[in-house]
Amino acid sequence: ENSPFYYKGRAIIKDINKNNKFLTSKEMKQRLIINILTTDHLVIGQSLKKYEQKAFQLIMKVIIEYYKLKNPNYKDILQCMYKNIYTGAEGEMYLGYKKNYPEKEKYLINKIKEYLKDD
Repeated sequence: ENSPFYYKGRAIIKDINKNNKFLTSKEMKQRLIINILTTDHLVIGQSLKKYEQKAFQLIMKVIIEYYKLKNPNYKDILQCMYKNIYTGAEGEMYLGYKKNYPEKEKYLINKIKEYLKDD
Protein backbone atom coordinates (compact mmCIF):
# COMPACT_ATOMS: atom_id res chain seq x y z
CA GLU A 1 0.00 0.00 0.00
CA ASN A 2 1.15 3.55 -0.69
CA SER A 3 4.13 2.46 -2.75
CA PRO A 4 7.15 4.76 -2.57
CA PHE A 5 7.60 4.27 -6.31
CA TYR A 6 4.32 5.61 -7.70
CA TYR A 7 3.60 9.29 -8.12
CA LYS A 8 0.41 10.44 -9.81
CA GLY A 9 -0.06 6.95 -11.25
CA ARG A 10 3.43 6.71 -12.79
CA ALA A 11 6.27 4.44 -11.74
CA ILE A 12 9.26 6.52 -10.65
CA ILE A 13 12.42 5.43 -8.88
CA LYS A 14 14.09 8.39 -7.23
CA ASP A 15 17.76 8.28 -6.39
CA ILE A 16 18.56 8.35 -2.67
CA ASN A 17 19.26 11.81 -1.35
CA LYS A 18 21.55 11.62 1.66
CA ASN A 19 20.05 14.49 3.59
CA ASN A 20 18.31 14.19 6.94
CA LYS A 21 14.85 14.97 5.56
CA PHE A 22 14.94 12.19 2.94
CA LEU A 23 16.73 9.62 5.12
CA THR A 24 14.09 9.98 7.85
CA SER A 25 11.14 10.12 5.45
CA LYS A 26 8.33 7.60 5.16
CA GLU A 27 9.48 6.90 1.58
CA MET A 28 12.95 5.89 2.78
CA LYS A 29 11.53 3.61 5.47
CA GLN A 30 9.27 1.94 2.91
CA ARG A 31 12.17 1.47 0.50
CA LEU A 32 14.31 -0.13 3.22
CA ILE A 33 11.53 -2.56 4.09
CA ILE A 34 11.03 -3.47 0.42
CA ASN A 35 14.77 -4.04 0.02
CA ILE A 36 14.90 -6.27 3.09
CA LEU A 37 11.89 -8.28 1.95
CA THR A 38 13.27 -8.77 -1.57
CA THR A 39 16.77 -9.92 -0.64
CA ASP A 40 17.81 -13.22 0.87
CA HIS A 41 17.13 -13.12 4.60
CA LEU A 42 16.32 -15.41 7.47
CA VAL A 43 12.67 -15.65 8.49
CA ILE A 44 11.40 -17.76 11.33
CA GLY A 45 7.93 -19.04 10.46
CA GLN A 46 5.74 -18.15 7.51
CA SER A 47 4.29 -14.87 8.78
CA LEU A 48 6.24 -12.67 6.34
CA LYS A 49 5.85 -14.88 3.26
CA LYS A 50 2.95 -12.90 1.75
CA TYR A 51 4.77 -9.61 2.36
CA GLU A 52 7.90 -10.97 0.68
CA GLN A 53 5.83 -11.92 -2.37
CA LYS A 54 4.07 -8.54 -2.46
CA ALA A 55 7.36 -6.66 -2.13
CA PHE A 56 8.97 -8.64 -4.94
CA GLN A 57 5.94 -8.22 -7.19
CA LEU A 58 6.03 -4.48 -6.51
CA ILE A 59 9.71 -4.06 -7.31
CA MET A 60 9.38 -6.12 -10.50
CA LYS A 61 6.32 -4.19 -11.66
CA VAL A 62 7.98 -0.84 -10.94
CA ILE A 63 11.19 -1.77 -12.75
CA ILE A 64 9.33 -3.08 -15.81
CA GLU A 65 7.12 0.03 -15.97
CA TYR A 66 9.80 2.62 -15.13
CA TYR A 67 12.26 1.28 -17.70
CA LYS A 68 9.51 0.41 -20.20
CA LEU A 69 10.83 -3.15 -20.62
CA LYS A 70 8.74 -4.67 -23.42
CA ASN A 71 10.06 -8.24 -23.21
CA PRO A 72 11.65 -8.34 -19.77
CA ASN A 73 14.23 -11.00 -19.04
CA TYR A 74 16.11 -11.69 -15.85
CA LYS A 75 19.38 -10.12 -17.05
CA ASP A 76 17.77 -6.79 -17.96
CA ILE A 77 15.74 -6.68 -14.76
CA LEU A 78 18.76 -7.54 -12.63
CA GLN A 79 20.80 -4.75 -14.22
CA CYS A 80 17.92 -2.34 -13.59
CA MET A 81 17.86 -3.44 -9.94
CA TYR A 82 21.56 -2.57 -9.62
CA LYS A 83 21.70 0.72 -11.52
CA ASN A 84 19.39 3.50 -12.64
CA ILE A 85 20.14 3.66 -16.35
CA TYR A 86 18.70 7.18 -16.53
CA THR A 87 20.73 8.77 -13.70
CA GLY A 88 23.67 6.40 -13.18
CA ALA A 89 22.89 5.95 -9.46
CA GLU A 90 23.54 2.47 -8.12
CA GLY A 91 23.77 0.45 -4.93
CA GLU A 92 22.84 2.33 -1.78
CA MET A 93 22.22 5.53 -3.75
CA TYR A 94 19.55 3.77 -5.80
CA LEU A 95 17.56 0.69 -4.68
CA GLY A 96 20.13 -0.81 -2.34
CA TYR A 97 20.94 -3.91 -4.41
CA LYS A 98 24.68 -4.26 -4.85
CA LYS A 99 26.73 -6.11 -7.46
CA ASN A 100 29.47 -8.64 -6.75
CA TYR A 101 27.66 -10.68 -4.12
CA PRO A 102 27.26 -14.05 -5.90
CA GLU A 103 24.93 -15.68 -3.35
CA LYS A 104 22.64 -12.67 -3.23
CA GLU A 105 22.67 -12.43 -7.02
CA LYS A 106 21.74 -16.10 -7.34
CA TYR A 107 18.78 -15.50 -5.00
CA LEU A 108 17.63 -12.48 -7.02
CA ILE A 109 17.97 -14.31 -10.34
CA ASN A 110 15.84 -17.18 -9.03
CA LYS A 111 13.20 -14.78 -7.72
CA ILE A 112 13.13 -12.81 -10.99
CA LYS A 113 12.80 -15.99 -13.06
CA GLU A 114 10.00 -17.16 -10.75
CA TYR A 115 8.23 -13.84 -11.21
CA LEU A 116 8.57 -13.88 -15.01
CA LYS A 117 7.31 -17.46 -15.19
CA ASP A 118 4.25 -16.63 -13.05
CA ASP A 119 3.56 -13.32 -14.76
